[in-house]
Order: sequence, then structure tokens, then C-alpha cells
Amino acid sequence: MSSENIDIVILAGGKAQRLGGLDKGFVILDNKPLIEHCIARLPTQDINLIISANRNHKKYLRYAHKAISDTVGVFDGPLAGIYSALEHIKSDHLFVVPCDMPFLPTNLHTKLKENIGHNNACAVMHSNQIEPLLLLIKKSHIASIAHYLENGRRSVIGWLKESHCVYTRYDNERIQFLNINTQKDISIAQEFINASASMDNKTYSANTQNLFLTTILQ
Repeated sequence: MSSENIDIVILAGGKAQRLGGLDKGFVILDNKPLIEHCIARLPTQDINLIISANRNHKKYLRYAHKAISDTVGVFDGPLAGIYSALEHIKSDHLFVVPCDMPFLPTNLHTKLKENIGHNNACAVMHSNQIEPLLLLIKKSHIASIAHYLENGRRSVIGWLKESHCVYTRYDNERIQFLNINTQKDISIAQEFINASASMDNKTYSANTQNLFLTTILQ
């Protein structure tokens, strides 16, 4: 068990249809695959890291302790991947992140853990929208996911709304929750990296993020 009492699963099983069906974890941003950008934002020291994917398991094992399928029986998708990961974890909590958010807050897991309390899960709410693949789940909650899947349901948001879930709000940090779905998103992310290269560190104020996005999205 880690000192943080969490394990981590990175969800990398998406079909990435808007990127031509590429394996999104290995899409290149700033000369590195997205999976490396993701891991760089996570507390990986002494923590069991799992990658949920539907291909390239051997390649993903370069980065994680386990690479597992996002399919459970006849069920597939991110919720099935989360269920599979819960079966493999050693700690009491599972921290879930997608592979396509290269600028996540490095203290996100801490914020979620502070807020989960006696609830079964804590997810991110950004600009009044649920980020269903950024969440902390208690291992003891695995049975409710199994029941949800067995009833032919797959929506992570639907499951969260039926669970004892609380939310950690982020209202201004737009660039930190940028997810890579298209070539345009890659270009935006690369422009941000280039623009911030002269900064002393990677702590971006909300004003800096909003000014940058307003400028490049014009």
C-alpha cells in the first residue's frame, strides 16, 4: 500500500476517432507521448500505477505496474476499465485520470482525497460540468459498479449521479483541464507549452491560462 493510500489508473482505451483511430496514449505532444505527459502530473512514487487500454499492453507496461483491458465480459468502455482497475488495486482508494489531459493540477489527488469524506466517490466539476474521468473512488464501492454494468449501463456520469458522490470544483483553470481530442487540441497544447517555456515553473495562474486561451482561440 502506498503512503498516499491510493492506487492510480490511467484510462487509455478510447478509440480516438477524431484523431484517426490512433492510440491516444502514444499521440505525440512536444516530442513526447501523451502518456508521459500524464504520468508527469501524477504522484507515482511508491504508488501502484495501472493503465487501462484495449491495445499495446506491452508498450504501456514500460510505464506502469499493470496494463489491463477496459473490457469486463460483454461490457467495455471507461466504467468497465475502472471496475477492472478496482479489482487490481492494493489501497483503499483508486485515483482515475484519462491519458489525454497533459496539464492536470499536480495536487488533484490530494484535493479529491480531502473532499471525499464518507462518500463513495469524489469527482471534478469544472466550469459547472462534471469531468467524469477525473475522480477518486473507494475500493469498497466496486459492487455498485458491477451492479450498474450488469444492468447494461455504461455511463460514468450516470453511475456518479446514482452514487454517493461529491464534487471538487475548479472554475477558472481552463488549460489544466484541456483534453486532447483533435489535431487542433494538439496545436493548442503545443502553443501553450511553447508560450510557457520561458516561465520559471509550470504553475500557471488562472489569469494566464484564460488570457492564453482567449488569444489562441480567436
